[in-house]
Amino acid sequence: MIPDVAFFKPLVVLLALGVGVGCASSTNLQPSAPVQITQSPLEEWEPQWSPDGKWLSYGSGEDGNQNVAVFHMDTQEETLLTTGLPFVHATSWSPGGTQLAYVTSAPTENGFVSHIYVVEVNQRTIRQVTHEESIDGSPSWSPDGTQLAFPSTRSGAFNLWIQPLDGEAAVMVTDHPERDHAPEWSPDGRHLAFQSDRGETTSIWVLDVDDGTLTPVTDDEGYESYPDWSPNGRYLTYDSDRAGSSDIWIQPADGGEAIPITSGPANDMRPSWSPDG
Repeated sequence: MIPDVAFFKPLVVLLALGVGVGCASSTNLQPSAPVQITQSPLEEWEPQWSPDGKWLSYGSGEDGNQNVAVFHMDTQEETLLTTGLPFVHATSWSPGGTQLAYVTSAPTENGFVSHIYVVEVNQRTIRQVTHEESIDGSPSWSPDGTQLAFPSTRSGAFNLWIQPLDGEAAVMVTDHPERDHAPEWSPDGRHLAFQSDRGETTSIWVLDVDDGTLTPVTDDEGYESYPDWSPNGRYLTYDSDRAGSSDIWIQPADGGEAIPITSGPANDMRPSWSPDG
């Protein structure tokens, strides 16, 4: 099983910020009430905005029969891009908005593995990107659309890898016995934010892709996961249980005060910034 898939009935909600991310201080970020936008009886999880802000992608279905779905924000119509997958994890839009990367499983003689696939949104043609007998997860497109960052167990533990889409071999960019997971490229393509177990708890870290420098972003006793960059690269949002249940938080990417933007007993997870911030 891919780690961090929630074991509850998820649905897709939107949360608006009263002040844009160009504000001077994270303390000025004031959220409004979240709004439920899908009504399906099926489970829906891990929504991701398209680059033009017109669509959401997410996993939809029930255990053993899941699909990549896209939802048009204007027409409120859902379209399934795949059929009958064992599971769907971590849809990710290409920068041009024409393709979606996602994870699903593949049976082998040695047991369960998972691979990354890419589906063309309009033609619905599918190609497999990773082929190792390992668990590959959570792909993230580089801003120039030429590479995917993802976690993989192919080194023995979950480390971060970068896969060029021109057919070149994948390169491991973190090397640690504890789990690194859920990478996200910064808008300028210079950094990867990710979650890691390399401390006393799961925290958010940032990797400088060029020189390999690692910088911790969070330092508390909570479990933090699935970071996402604001469009201007100044903020990171992520889910954290530091206040009890899992909520969505915002924090300056270079450190500073973390601000909760959801609260309550429900588990809120896997945030995604809208393209306009």
